[in-house]
Amino acid sequence: MKHGKLRRASPHPLGFGGRNVSPSARAIGERIARAGPGYIKHNFVRIMRDCHILREEPEFRDLLFDIEKTAKVSLSALNRYKQRLEKAAEAKGDRLQQVYDEARIEAIDKLTTREFRRDFFRRLDRCVERLKYGNDAKKLEMALFLMSLLQAKDVPWGLCGLITTIYEITRERAVQQAEEDLELFGEFLEAAEKGFDFEALATMAHDPKRIADFSKKLEAKPGLHERLQLETRRLLQDFEANLGRGEVELDLFTEEELLRSFQYMAEHVQAEEVDLAAADPKRLSKKFFGFIQQSIRETMTPERAAQMKAHLEQVSKKWLAARNPQGALLQIEISNLDDTEHSQNPFLYAAYLGQVHKMGETVSMTLAAKESAAPAGSTMDAKTAPRSRRGLTDRMRDLFGKGCPN
Repeated sequence: MKHGKLRRASPHPLGFGGRNVSPSARAIGERIARAGPGYIKHNFVRIMRDCHILREEPEFRDLLFDIEKTAKVSLSALNRYKQRLEKAAEAKGDRLQQVYDEARIEAIDKLTTREFRRDFFRRLDRCVERLKYGNDAKKLEMALFLMSLLQAKDVPWGLCGLITTIYEITRERAVQQAEEDLELFGEFLEAAEKGFDFEALATMAHDPKRIADFSKKLEAKPGLHERLQLETRRLLQDFEANLGRGEVELDLFTEEELLRSFQYMAEHVQAEEVDLAAADPKRLSKKFFGFIQQSIRETMTPERAAQMKAHLEQVSKKWLAARNPQGALLQIEISNLDDTEHSQNPFLYAAYLGQVHKMGETVSMTLAAKESAAPAGSTMDAKTAPRSRRGLTDRMRDLFGKGCPN
């Protein structure tokens, strides 16, 4: 039976002309036929409200929306309606329920995808066919008219009692799952705080098998695995931000490697005759950070990369032995070193910039000493080089004193 032909099939009203159709089904068909086109208009509210009873039917008992999507969509809708819900809570009457209904209609509209609607109508078809041969005229009436009403483009599915019941059950499952996930995630963090094996902890976020070893529950919770990865990424970003501000000591780059970016910047300032006092800070920042990337790219030969890894492994082992959580993060950074081009690696970038900050006055003193001993014919002559480079160094510290750029 095709949905669009429901009211046009067979000579008997609603197509209930078969000999095996129950007397109850025949009676409801004849009553609707006698009432004519006005039947839906006069019974619309009742049918849409009371059709929640169809949830008891076998065709709909296991129908749910996607749980994770329901959680995200519901939270988004409630956040948009937050102020209205708060005001409605202070008002008398059923205003709060009205505002909640509006938010729910919006959420359901996003959840009733084409695939969901197609599945729903298939189930409704089967439900109608089965009820035609039974004695529950009320449920048959509901099922028949839902088929027609929910195909109308101007009828929100969030008005349908059956759909809102399915939504609320799904939302409750989503809340329950979130609570279970938080409990398990709490166990994860508690284990870490009590001295969990940080090397294993560091590997977990990248290896689903290790997560399964931590808890069998995670095998059935890919959403929680994703959340662990996101939390790990957040911790890494915080670690890199602290590293870029010079608050974490790694001493990864040599002084010569650090001075290289200043040398490039000084040559740029001289060649372009840049007035440091009047220059646009953003343009200077962008140029200097570009020279940092260039310096990292030139520094990271295969041999130098191997030396750095060995150094970082030693530091990580010390931190892990001291139960320093940053040891686990450093393990992850080591495993990620070769995932991107070295000059684009945020960890190396932050380590370089952090050491530049820590150099402070040492940078000025070192540059001044190098310039005093610079041979004739160098890029900057003896009269302009010391003052210009020291001014550049001071300007760079002013510009980048707050850490890595966003």
